[in-house]
Amino acid sequence: MIRPAQDLAMVREAQENDPTVLVLRRSYTAPRERVFRAWTDPEQISLWLRPTPEIKIERAESDPRVGGAYKITYLVPNDPDPKIIEGEYVEFDRPARLAFTWVWRPPHEYAGELTQVTVELTERDGQTDLVLTHERFPAEAMRDHHAWGWTGAIDALDEHLQGVGDE
Repeated sequence: MIRPAQDLAMVREAQENDPTVLVLRRSYTAPRERVFRAWTDPEQISLWLRPTPEIKIERAESDPRVGGAYKITYLVPNDPDPKIIEGEYVEFDRPARLAFTWVWRPPHEYAGELTQVTVELTERDGQTDLVLTHERFPAEAMRDHHAWGWTGAIDALDEHLQGVGDE
């Protein structure tokens, strides 16, 4: 999928400033509460939090509260081993801010490397602005891999939000 030049410029900016941090920004035409719910409700997570449509989420679990855990199991085409990401919520300020640890389980190439994701949501003129910060990368290559994955996921979130009604 081709990424908007603005998204790529922001990725480059983050990469030039600090190889251990990734920052992505995106605006959605959806209320902040709806966007926040998409990040915490396991049914919604299973519909969008993946880098490409070819990668499927077999299962998403979420206990969205400080100290609560989440776990996402991915199925990758032509790979017999599921990929599992899990972590713990370390901040939970509904609907403005969410932070959680992020660690891949074996056999993923980055298994065991503990990083942290922070999602900040601001409502503005009927839209929600998202700032995603993924930090504590031990290597630039890992950060770049996640830049690709997160860019696909936040694109998929936009598509998901367009199809979700008010609840």
